[in-house]
Amino acid sequence: MLDARVPLANTRSISFALGFLGFMAFCSYKGGALIGVPAIAIYVPYLAATMYRCRLKISAQSVEVGALLYRTRVEMSQIKPEEAVVLPDGAHPRLRWSKSSLRLPGLQLGWFTTSRGKSVFAATGGPKGRVLIPTTGKHDLMVSCEDPEAVLAALRRAGLCPAEAVE
Repeated sequence: MLDARVPLANTRSISFALGFLGFMAFCSYKGGALIGVPAIAIYVPYLAATMYRCRLKISAQSVEVGALLYRTRVEMSQIKPEEAVVLPDGAHPRLRWSKSSLRLPGLQLGWFTTSRGKSVFAATGGPKGRVLIPTTGKHDLMVSCEDPEAVLAALRRAGLCPAEAVE
């Protein structure tokens, strides 16, 4: 139904990654090569792969979100489509404590606690274009999208939203 890339790579996350790369290169130059070089060789490709491979897949059976180590799959029977909403820029729920995640300025991928109290699996690249998909399971889904309305439309096409919600 829908297979879209989650836009995690943005100016803030890429700037932070480049700053980290510069710091580790400096540490390597100043005698920390045993730490700096392996950190650069492992962390930078992993971060780049995560940023560009993160996907949102909606099918008739499930919703899958994430990339590499941080991903989740929720069966359609656990989705509450009538409560799925496009969040206004910067609106709640705000992500709080990280349970298991990759969190940089402008990039959040993994499991978090929220200001609403329920855990959420987030794949967001900032406060814009986020969709909150509530579930009956242990965690909800929060995903950044280039076209949030297309995500809601895909849920409707899967027969998840009631007919009166389709405009």
